[in-house]
Amino acid sequence: MTNELRALFVHLFTATGAVFAMLAMLAAVDGKWSTMFVWLVIAFIVDGIDGPLARKYNVKTFAPQYDGYLLDLIIDYLTYVFIPAFALFKSGLFDKDGSIINVKEDVGRHNALDKLIGNALLNEQVDPNNQFITCSGRLNFELIQKVLMINIGVVIGVGAPTSLA
Repeated sequence: MTNELRALFVHLFTATGAVFAMLAMLAAVDGKWSTMFVWLVIAFIVDGIDGPLARKYNVKTFAPQYDGYLLDLIIDYLTYVFIPAFALFKSGLFDKDGSIINVKEDVGRHNALDKLIGNALLNEQVDPNNQFITCSGRLNFELIQKVLMINIGVVIGVGAPTSLA
């Protein structure tokens, strides 16, 4: 395989991030939140791998006709800004199979999680050994602490956690 072809395949791999982001958006529009999070996680994995691949295969030299940096910025905007804003601060409680148990939303990520936890506790829906929580915003220490207080050990967030989380 030529260096040029390797470089083009890296661009193609980066472009798959846009496909996964759009699948996440379609799932969000349909209210399929667990599916949305799965597609976003896959898009994040692609985003984490494509840069090192681009450097390894020297994409700027062997496929300069395509701007991988611009493509990556567009995909980042979709996955880190647009889709989470669409799902504006939702928190969900899911069973281990990914089925929705409870979902709450609010204008703030803390409020959405507070509503979810409060409602799940009131309705006796919490089963710490078989559930996880998702948050459409960035995870920080306080959010993690709230989830741990109800003994759920897995939290999935869209965006990087803060340094204390």
